[in-house]
Formats: sequence, structure tokens, C-alpha cells
Amino acid sequence: AYTDHLVQTHRQIADQVGTDVAADFTIALNGFAAKLTGEQAGALAGDRRVALVSPDEALKLDTWESPTFLGLAGPDGESG
Repeated sequence: AYTDHLVQTHRQIADQVGTDVAADFTIALNGFAAKLTGEQAGALAGDRRVALVSPDEALKLDTWESPTFLGLAGPDGESG
């Protein structure tokens, strides 16, 4: 299947810079997560097959408006 092809490609690209894939993303986007040194990140960024290299970033969830927007403002998050 195509997903298998993407996972195999992720492994090949990661192997070329000497890292392991921590997680594959193959449904909503094509990519993978890996722990990288600066040198490895630079090598990936220079690879024509790679569109973006981005650092992991912890984000704080903020849902004060989302339940209403999604119609889930009723008791226990049910539709209201």
C-alpha cells in the first residue's frame, strides 16, 4: 500500500542522516518525527525530498472557545 511506501521512504531518509524514526505521519501529511542533532537537521533541510524541518514545540491547549464553536457546550461536553 502507499502508506508502506511512505514509511519505507521515511526510514531511508532518516538512515541517510544517521537517525531513527520516532513516529510516522502518513494520513493527513507525509512526514516523520525524529530526534536530531543540529548537523542532522541541516542535512535533512538540504535534502530536496524534504519540504520542512521543524523543532518539536510544546504547546498549551486552550479550548475556552472550541466547545461552543463545535456545538459541544452542553453538560459533559455533549451537544447543547
